[in-house]
Amino acid sequence: MSEQIAHANGIELAYETYGDPAGPTLLLIMGLAVQMVGWDPEFCGMLAERGFHVVRFDNRDIGHSTKIRGGPKPNVIPAALGAKPRASYLLSDMAADSAGLLDHLGVGAAHVVGASMGGMIAQALAIEHPERVLSLCSIMSTTGERRYNRPRLRIYAALLRRPPEDRESYVRQWLALWRAIGSPGFRFDEQRVRRLAEHPSTAATTRRGSRGSCWRSWRRPTAPRRSPRCGCPRS
Repeated sequence: MSEQIAHANGIELAYETYGDPAGPTLLLIMGLAVQMVGWDPEFCGMLAERGFHVVRFDNRDIGHSTKIRGGPKPNVIPAALGAKPRASYLLSDMAADSAGLLDHLGVGAAHVVGASMGGMIAQALAIEHPERVLSLCSIMSTTGERRYNRPRLRIYAALLRRPPEDRESYVRQWLALWRAIGSPGFRFDEQRVRRLAEHPSTAATTRRGSRGSCWRSWRRPTAPRRSPRCGCPRS
């Protein structure tokens, strides 16, 4: 496993793979301001041991992938309230990046797992490129429907806070963020989160793009949603 570069959708995407390329591909899409290292190597290895060809990558504007220069910066608060987003690119563009990465790998369709904003990208991929998605797992994400699953205001503030320049302050802010968004049902693993924050390439992030751009296309889901508590379908 070593980092490689894919030319996809007119940009470059840094990616890594685990497992046998002959196996079914499992594409892992990470969320806002988190590089592919957010998917633990041990976790990727476990998936590979189960026969999957695992692919993790840096989204555009993150890590070693292309940084988008110029164009309008997003106005986050109006977008969160449902206004038409003003941004250099949308979730649709990031979904097209994922499809382009599959093209580069010669993969027709993959099992897709997305976390947080990565879940939104994965949903956009399933909506706009359904032939590329064998199955979809959207973790701690949302469709953008304003009536459901909205973060608390303090979480918005934590997610959108500008990262400090010095390393130790950056690590402290990262730990505070993951404490805020972590599940209360599980012990907070500070050592693991600190390792992620101190990874040599973790600080190479930017905060452009829009997270709420696909809400209108998700207003009327055609498949039953599942309750996060019991796993039962709900309307």
